[in-house]
Amino acid sequence: MKFDTNVKDAEVFIDGSYAGTVGKLKTMYLQPGSYNIELRSPGRTQFDKKIYVVAGKTLHLNPDLHVQAATTSAAVTGSSPSAGHKCGGEPALPRFSRCGSLPFDSTQRRL
Repeated sequence: MKFDTNVKDAEVFIDGSYAGTVGKLKTMYLQPGSYNIELRSPGRTQFDKKIYVVAGKTLHLNPDLHVQAATTSAAVTGSSPSAGHKCGGEPALPRFSRCGSLPFDSTQRRL
């Protein structure tokens, strides 16, 4: 799967799990199957799409992340959802791994 967008700081979520930013991921290799893809960037519209990955094919996504109209809100600060991960900030996902070791990170727990 390949992202075709200029919003490189957009956060990518696969099946609800943080995978990294568009700028770092650029191209992702996923096992065949269906996935829910979300791209989020502060101040822009959110992109949500269910995709189907076919073996041997590259899927190009063209997310339209328009700038939203300014609203009054308080700033929220915090750490990245992937801070401190053993793969340098990118958590491993089921059926997807950027670590090159396990297909998932057994230390993460879902609530």
